[in-house]
Amino acid sequence: MSIAFTVPAESKARAHYETHAVSVPARSFTGDFYSAMSARDGGLVFALGDVAGKGLDAAVMMAMLQEQLEHMVTERCDPRVADLIAAIDEVASEEMPSNKFATLVVGRFCNEGFVRMVNAGHTPPVILRADGTIETIGSTGPVVGLIRGAAWRVHDALLAPGDSLVLYSDGVTEAESPEGEELGVEGVHVALTGREGEDSASLARHLFDATARHRAGAPPADDTTVMVVKRIG
Repeated sequence: MSIAFTVPAESKARAHYETHAVSVPARSFTGDFYSAMSARDGGLVFALGDVAGKGLDAAVMMAMLQEQLEHMVTERCDPRVADLIAAIDEVASEEMPSNKFATLVVGRFCNEGFVRMVNAGHTPPVILRADGTIETIGSTGPVVGLIRGAAWRVHDALLAPGDSLVLYSDGVTEAESPEGEELGVEGVHVALTGREGEDSASLARHLFDATARHRAGAPPADDTTVMVVKRIG
């Protein structure tokens, strides 16, 4: 998937983004989901999540959570990140078995590169700056579906032209080498180092391929998804 977005700003300046995702299930069905949608006010809403477990049950729950997100973005003129995560958590709490949950990153790009996001117990997204600096965004609250009435802190960031936001599922970080060593977040950083000049498609594919190389040809044990949003202007 590759999409280009233009997000209007209040001033005459506009922020331009491109996004690309690569996702491969470990089995016939996937519990990973990702989305990048233009909101009614022109903002870019994005999400990447992972329902615990594999197979058809996880895929059904994944579809329900993605449907709820898309409904919120479609129906609301100015969808707030706090409202998006609360709505997704409500569906997860009502529909998931008591021992199931989902991890999720959901966010929204607004004016001039400003982004607000929530990390609900998911693998930490990274911002790859145009100067090569890498920043990690840790969890800002619990997973969804386990704790009714949970709250999440909203993380604010600013992406300048040339900066990229990289999201990925735990099929990346938990990929094991033949010796049993996981790629980990550090391996993600290593894979992205020196790649700041690449477009979103190249970045996503490179991290995905680095994960496969770490497994040394072994099939993935978990669904693997990478999504990159790059500000291009």
